[in-house]
Amino acid sequence: MKAIGKITKPFKKVQKMDIDCHDCKLLTDQDLETLAGGLKPMNSLRSIRLDFSCYSKNITDRGLKSLCESLRELKFLQSIRFCFEKRDEITDEGLKTLRNCLERLVHLQSIHLNFSWCKSITDKGVHNICEGLKRLSSLQSISLNFTGCEGIIDQGLKSFCGGLTKITSLENLKLDFHSCDNMTGESLKNFSPSSLKSISLNLSR
Repeated sequence: MKAIGKITKPFKKVQKMDIDCHDCKLLTDQDLETLAGGLKPMNSLRSIRLDFSCYSKNITDRGLKSLCESLRELKFLQSIRFCFEKRDEITDEGLKTLRNCLERLVHLQSIHLNFSWCKSITDKGVHNICEGLKRLSSLQSISLNFTGCEGIIDQGLKSFCGGLTKITSLENLKLDFHSCDNMTGESLKNFSPSSLKSISLNLSR
């Protein structure tokens, strides 16, 4: 990852970045900090995809915070795809940092977040994501995957759906709460945002 941090520095005009490190068990917070340092000068970046999915305790809120602190300066980002699947050391506190990042990305049009099987995430984390997204007036597409996050219950989904009604530009929504065994779906009873053209919900057990 140190090499990636160095490679990104000359490419200040790159508009799209795709980094796939899934199943890289040796990846650490320090590696993400190095990557974050390489991202800072990339002011032309419009789209980024980062995949760090892996059963490992080496990536924590600290690494996510480093990335978010760099991304929040890339104010022309239009698309984000993050995958931190199976990262149990990612908690609600990490998603609070992500919230603070998202609030500043006013040109964001599409976001895909995968925190499936991150078992330290609770309703509070979902609320943090909601607070970060609901202020984005250009957002058209949201995809969130919290499969297997057993700490999330109806209150978290209710809070999130309430925030979504404030995003009048939203057209496409995909929510996956599969295997969140403490969720009943009651919070979706009165959820009907008028702007949506496409919706996919998975609350199966």
